[in-house]
Amino acid sequence: MGVSDLLSLIGLFLAIIAFLDSSERKFILNKFSNRDFFLVSLYLILVNYLIFYQWWTNQIEFLNYFEFEGFPNTNTWAYFISIILIFWFLYKIMYAYFPNENKDKVLQFYKYLIAKKEYQSLFSYIEKYDFKKLRSKKVDSFQVILLEEIIGNKLFLKETASYNFFFIIELLNTNDNKVLENNFIYSQLTDQNSYTLMNIESPNQSFFKLLFHNDEFFLKSIDHNLRHNMSDLILLNKYILKFYLFTSQKKIVENTEVIENVFLKIIELKKIHILNKYFSNFSKTIVFDNNNSDSFASLFDLIVNQLNQSLIVFENNEELKFSFNIILDFSLNHYEKPYLKTKVIQSLTTKIDSENFIEFRKSLYECWRKSKKENESFNNNIIEKISNY
Repeated sequence: MGVSDLLSLIGLFLAIIAFLDSSERKFILNKFSNRDFFLVSLYLILVNYLIFYQWWTNQIEFLNYFEFEGFPNTNTWAYFISIILIFWFLYKIMYAYFPNENKDKVLQFYKYLIAKKEYQSLFSYIEKYDFKKLRSKKVDSFQVILLEEIIGNKLFLKETASYNFFFIIELLNTNDNKVLENNFIYSQLTDQNSYTLMNIESPNQSFFKLLFHNDEFFLKSIDHNLRHNMSDLILLNKYILKFYLFTSQKKIVENTEVIENVFLKIIELKKIHILNKYFSNFSKTIVFDNNNSDSFASLFDLIVNQLNQSLIVFENNEELKFSFNIILDFSLNHYEKPYLKTKVIQSLTTKIDSENFIEFRKSLYECWRKSKKENESFNNNIIEKISNY
């Protein structure tokens, strides 16, 4: 290896560094500690010494004592050391993690990218250089700050919501970090371009598991979604029902607030065609929960109350008869199943003596009479009771 080779090598490194943008240059430098820079300085001194060894031996005679017969010459040693340095550089840049002394600088760099709104670059850096370390079960204070203040940053999660989904899910599988978890849930359910809302008809079960332990943020996120008209209400309701049916029967019985909020939003919009779709979708979804009579009863009773409320708001609009036919067919079908029979009777007749359910009784009876569906038991247990008021 001669002087020209050394200059070519230095020129190559300078060209690579010049090719990188300022942010990437700054980031890569954080991979090297002060000790690393010291070692590089020693390398340059050593290589220069080996390349100019002949000159040095002419100046300092005792250096000849370090020459051994059969050993490679000094230029060859300079070449070997240069090759080792190149591989060391590649290892430091591509595989080595940040030295402890530079971790604060890395955090400041990440915060700088957030301030500059360079979210995609930040995501690329974290995915490439931090992901493996973050997935390990042992995380230090640096990783905790990284999870909460950088990756868990609300703006970062919002701006990357369309493509960060599986990355964050993987992190949460090995890191129990509530700040990241809560902000991730909120971003996925309140950003129109998020992976979750873009694929709302194909729910992710891992995300459902996160929602299961975060009722508060689930309700908060859906409320924000509804207030800002971010999702198709029918699809959103289907998603909510699938979540409750997937996670826990108990949750269906105890948590109907979020379902009720979707219904109230439809009422607020005063669009009956959406309301009819809502009831149709609702009844179809409950079918999947037949095996648990408590949750079935809770949802079925909610349908009855909502349908009655719809009649009051829309003043018994004829278009709502479509919804009544859906509920009537649904009731008759499930009435035939012994373990649901009592639940259907209770839901349809418990409140029939209430003044608030006058129009409901009339509409249900009228639909039943026009449908000409004869079911003696259903007639005796439900229709006769309704017609007596």
